[in-house]
Amino acid sequence: MIALADKAYVGAGERVLVPYKGKNKPASQKSANRTHAKLRGPGDARMPS
Repeated sequence: MIALADKAYVGAGERVLVPYKGKNKPASQKSANRTHAKLRGPGDARMPS
């Protein structure tokens, strides 16, 4: 199983995918981050408080 997480989970394991960090990212990394956010977004909205 692979999990999509935010940048706070860097180092959580090889199956936890986080977006690229840093400024001045190449277009390919920006595109990957946008796709990551779209895939991850719906589940984040439904997390219990």
